[in-house]
Amino acid sequence: MKKAKRIFHLIGGANIDILGKSFETLRPSDSNPGSVSVSFGGVARNIAHNLTNIGRPVRLLTVFGDDGLGHQCAKDCKDRNMDISHSIFLKDSTSSTYLAIANKDGDMSVAIADMNILRNLKKDMVQPFL
Repeated sequence: MKKAKRIFHLIGGANIDILGKSFETLRPSDSNPGSVSVSFGGVARNIAHNLTNIGRPVRLLTVFGDDGLGHQCAKDCKDRNMDISHSIFLKDSTSSTYLAIANKDGDMSVAIADMNILRNLKKDMVQPFL
């Protein structure tokens, strides 16, 4: 008889990652020509992503903002076969967001992590998840 695969349970952030990269040397207090990309990240989501890539079943408990990017991030998680059925969408909240500015060499110059929404991840949510 074949053993069932262990389900990995992850609790934590699923972020919207926004990266701006300057084409030239960064000029403080000025607009800098460059490129901007948006992707999905967060430590728990990234681990879940890697586990699904190797065929492992994953449940992710997180808090999504009830905004367009939050719904896109949740869809991306589902599309990657992550079970997010225990995660919540928080109304009137923006999604957890990481904004980084990189220099022309790709090295981070500054970043802001707005993860306040994760304060809504309460202890009573964890027990039914496990």
